[in-house]
Amino acid sequence: MKSFKKLIFIFISFSLLFVLLPPHTLAASNPLTESYRDIEYTIFIDGKLASSKDQAYLADNGTIYIPIKMFKQIGSLIAVGNGFEVKTKRKKEQVSKKDTILYKGITYISYEKFLKVSGYSGSNEDDLMVAFMWGDEDGATRTKKLKNGVLSVPKAYRSVFGEKVYSYALDQPGWIVGMTQLYQLTEVTIQSANGKTVTEYIYKDIGFSNFCYYFDYEHFIHIAFKGGEYWANKNNLPSSNPLYHLEKIKIISVDIKKNNVIVKAKRASGKSITFKLPVTDDPNDFINGLFYDNDPKKDYPDWSSNVWKLISQHKIKLGMTYDQVLFSWGNPNRTSNSTSSLGSIDIWVYGNTYVTFYNGQIYSWSDY
Repeated sequence: MKSFKKLIFIFISFSLLFVLLPPHTLAASNPLTESYRDIEYTIFIDGKLASSKDQAYLADNGTIYIPIKMFKQIGSLIAVGNGFEVKTKRKKEQVSKKDTILYKGITYISYEKFLKVSGYSGSNEDDLMVAFMWGDEDGATRTKKLKNGVLSVPKAYRSVFGEKVYSYALDQPGWIVGMTQLYQLTEVTIQSANGKTVTEYIYKDIGFSNFCYYFDYEHFIHIAFKGGEYWANKNNLPSSNPLYHLEKIKIISVDIKKNNVIVKAKRASGKSITFKLPVTDDPNDFINGLFYDNDPKKDYPDWSSNVWKLISQHKIKLGMTYDQVLFSWGNPNRTSNSTSSLGSIDIWVYGNTYVTFYNGQIYSWSDY
């Protein structure tokens, strides 16, 4: 009986403890840990990119968190006692550890607290996912020039500013750190983590082709094609490509080097092969039209082995259908059609060769 009463006493004591103690005493809230996913935020200080080395994040509660070590970019940061001592050209201030949070082994401070401690001014452009800070008149002037450049470009392209991208010219990731409008062209400046820059252009109604969003690049490298099986379409592949028509390959890896997609694959024979293909604005689209993602023979099981042999050799014969000619020779340069009571006549032109179909099958072909 005494043991039972003792258990009741312990239970009541712990219950009172949870009721009486302040919530933060029991468990510290960490907005970044509690956020659904990492949302990177780009920071500019005095008109220069600051977050390439020290990545900032936006938490689900709408607060921007900046690595506390970013203070070193504008002054000094020293760990003292139960916090930090910060010194900038504007002021000297103490930061308590209770005003910071730890995320993935890095100490963060809120954007608002960063401004207060540093004495800097700032503006948060949440529609761009970019925050600006400046510490003096020169910094304010550079920031204003940077923002005015962004405002000069069409609204459809402004969201690119501050984005992390993969530059085909630099062969590495970078950030859009400058934008300006030049007639029908939007000029952008890309800066890599090591400070190298390159100028690229966004063309009206076309978009950009010399860089891609970094998340598209990561999906391309790690997810999109690895282990995938494809069948070569030599009608669209470069003539220098070593694969033969309808050859099956299994992609081992893909990468981007010097404006080319580098593909490493295994042939049906088990032999390894490496080849390059032109890169596209979205690298995940590079394969479109160049390969079939299903075995064509399984899609058309009723076609004879003789027809497939001719197709693999890029040959045609009398009686072939539209689809069979498309597989063998690809899309024609132009077509014409006429219909009468006797039936339908189609003419497909491939260079100087005219292929005539009667009621959907090859009737004749000739060169002119």
